[in-house]
Amino acid sequence: MKFFKFLYTYILVIYSVSLFSQERLKFDHISIEQGLSQSSIFDIIQDDKGFLWFATLDGLNRYDGYKMKIYRANPLDTNSIAGNSISSICEDSYKAGGNVIWIGTQTQGLCMYNKIENKFINIRHDPNDPSSLCGDNIRSIYVDYNGTLWVGTTNGLSRLYLEDRKELKFFNYKSNLKDRNSIVSNDIKKIVGDRTGNLWIGTSEGLSKLNVSRKIISNFKHQILNKKSIISNKINTLFIDGRNTLWVGTDKGLEKFDRSKKYFHHYNYKKNVNSISGNYVTSIVEDSKSNLWIGTKKNGLNKLNKKKNHFYNYRADKNVIGLGINNILSLYFDRSGVLWVGTYLAGVSRTNELLGVFEVYRNHPYEKNSLSSSLIRSIFEDNEGIFWIGTVDKGLNRWDIKKV
Repeated sequence: MKFFKFLYTYILVIYSVSLFSQERLKFDHISIEQGLSQSSIFDIIQDDKGFLWFATLDGLNRYDGYKMKIYRANPLDTNSIAGNSISSICEDSYKAGGNVIWIGTQTQGLCMYNKIENKFINIRHDPNDPSSLCGDNIRSIYVDYNGTLWVGTTNGLSRLYLEDRKELKFFNYKSNLKDRNSIVSNDIKKIVGDRTGNLWIGTSEGLSKLNVSRKIISNFKHQILNKKSIISNKINTLFIDGRNTLWVGTDKGLEKFDRSKKYFHHYNYKKNVNSISGNYVTSIVEDSKSNLWIGTKKNGLNKLNKKKNHFYNYRADKNVIGLGINNILSLYFDRSGVLWVGTYLAGVSRTNELLGVFEVYRNHPYEKNSLSSSLIRSIFEDNEGIFWIGTVDKGLNRWDIKKV
């Protein structure tokens, strides 16, 4: 992608640990000094034109590889973005040909940005209109394979058929204790879709499955007397693997859903070498060999060989080559099969799964050429293989792996 070239005259280097020798990485830091509106990066996407979009607490940022364009709320301009605290970004690549960006805010609802007309349409919850967006605190945005927009909020789930974008009429799904065909909770945490037309909704009070075509909702909650029910109602993450199997990360372990028998297989910590290392599951990804990689809170990383039903544990250890810390927030596989691990307070770790050796990258306060912060919020690889690493407190880092 022509936009992304080496940006600055200085070279930023971070020390890492490798199996045989010390390796250096080249980083570019993008922060407020380089034009970013705010240093906490909550979401990153790349659109079809190659622009990078960054969600911050002080506006929406668009980066072309050379300069930043910032979109902020302007009360005097009805075509400006509704709010500055951005939580999520999603490109509408199905019905709008990549010309629309959807933006979720933390307090000001949903925004639709038309890139051709360069204007925002702001969409808010209206308590007097049942077809309006069901809430203004947006947690999750998902566009399914049919081009339908799904918006998860703290007050329910909203659906918008993108053909109806001119009217912007939503169909809302709300929890209703008197209606069995309603979602389990309005507090939406995560939305994923499978390849058979189901939408899975993770909430703070259980799991819901929506059969979109049949308009049937099935709910799954922990049942004390049913050992095959979901182990916890607190859903942290959801993942659909290559075989269309649903995996659920909870605060009490990893769950695998058996579609045919409609029950959950539990994977939780036990005192043996084949067990998962901890129960608070934060993230799940799959490698090219169909192994699952599971990140946990305070208990490191796990690889699950699904054929052998065996977990391999990777923990931080100062005396050997390992993870930087056991508190994992995010996982990501790049195109070359390298696993990237975003941690809490210890930067980014990467490993080649075939070697099982970790290289650790973190901020060093006395080394100006290190990663800008060890508190990693997001990791994204663009079409040119450039890695963009968003931090909570010290802006954005750019790493060109080809220059290593």
